[in-house]
Amino acid sequence: MNLSIYNWDLLSKHFSNFSLSSKDLTKILQKQFSEYNLFQVGIVCVESEYMQRLNREYRGKDYVTDVLSFNLDTEPLMGEVYICPEYIFSNTKQELFQEEVIRDIVHGLLHIAGYDHKEKLTKESIDKEEMFILQEKILKEVMKL
Repeated sequence: MNLSIYNWDLLSKHFSNFSLSSKDLTKILQKQFSEYNLFQVGIVCVESEYMQRLNREYRGKDYVTDVLSFNLDTEPLMGEVYICPEYIFSNTKQELFQEEVIRDIVHGLLHIAGYDHKEKLTKESIDKEEMFILQEKILKEVMKL
């Protein structure tokens, strides 16, 4: 998988102790997603205003969100994952910020790989959804490294 990360410096703007470099994260994600037939993926960190605009334009929802993913092509699988560090930081305990950023990236990559989940989730249903089980398994492996 060819993986590119853009605007990684936005993370340090909101959390100066983010320990993973974009280069290290790229290597880890390429290893974890090697079996998913992803050809080319871009991960883009964006500000809140841009994320809200994307969410409004493509999903009809006029608010900021943590992660959005877009499939650009299906043969081979290509896509983009947008994350909003500012939104994630404001909705996460500081000590869990790095983990939540990685969780959101993994979540977006799984969407591009073809996984989906119910629109309306409850605390109980999250633990049973195949996508979230896989997401947490991959996250656990990434956080070990």
